[in-house]
Amino acid sequence: MNILIDINHPAHVHLLKSFIWEMRQKDYFITVAVKDIPAAKYLLSIYAIPFIELGSKSDSVEGKFIKQFKYDRLLRKIVKKNKINIGFGTSTTISHVSKISKMKSIILDDDDDEVQPLFVKLVHPYCDTLLSPFSLKGKRKKKDAIFYQGFHELAYLHPNRFKPEEDVLDEVGLISEEPFFIMRFNAFKAHHDKGIKGLSLEQKLILIKYLKGHGKIFITTEREIEPELKKYQLQISPEKIHSLMYYAAMLIGDSQTMTSEAAL
Repeated sequence: MNILIDINHPAHVHLLKSFIWEMRQKDYFITVAVKDIPAAKYLLSIYAIPFIELGSKSDSVEGKFIKQFKYDRLLRKIVKKNKINIGFGTSTTISHVSKISKMKSIILDDDDDEVQPLFVKLVHPYCDTLLSPFSLKGKRKKKDAIFYQGFHELAYLHPNRFKPEEDVLDEVGLISEEPFFIMRFNAFKAHHDKGIKGLSLEQKLILIKYLKGHGKIFITTEREIEPELKKYQLQISPEKIHSLMYYAAMLIGDSQTMTSEAAL
């Protein structure tokens, strides 16, 4: 069987890497496509997962619509060339291409319908199978959605999958059991983030003023970091962030995914 996976975010690499490895061991042919997202491409390379690049993303909603036609066209060519049977992932493009090709689509979605109206409108009706956490049962317009007991972060942070590496503390100049904090700030560039803002610089500085009396502070952000916060910027490879988070006293920020990861 030939399977296509389309990566739209660095978190999707973590989410699907074990699936990719296991399917390869079973001699399935896996094709991975990814948009021009440096962190996602880096993670794929670190995990020795070959990929096909689909081009750059757009920050504006209008630009996203225009780019989507390009992604659909490129992915359809990949599906035809590699004789793909199933498209899998959190991807608008996979759902669209499954309607204009012989490929079947399985879409993973762990967000409420009400917070992502465009994804619900442009993806849910076109995918063959929609998989969602059981906590969203009763909150889906798509009547044939399949619900499972779990959530995305368990796919890569369950104890059977994840073991923290303590040497990450040495890399950032920490000793064992030394208290420290991770601050994470989102870029808010997704289609459902329109009109939404994260923490202001003033709010960040207030938090830092309070926290620095209790331990070291490390900041990781999707966007360009403010000059006032530069000295706190975290300097480790992306694949090590979960190990660092494991040993942190607390995560503070406005990132939904990393908040879920920290809780787990």
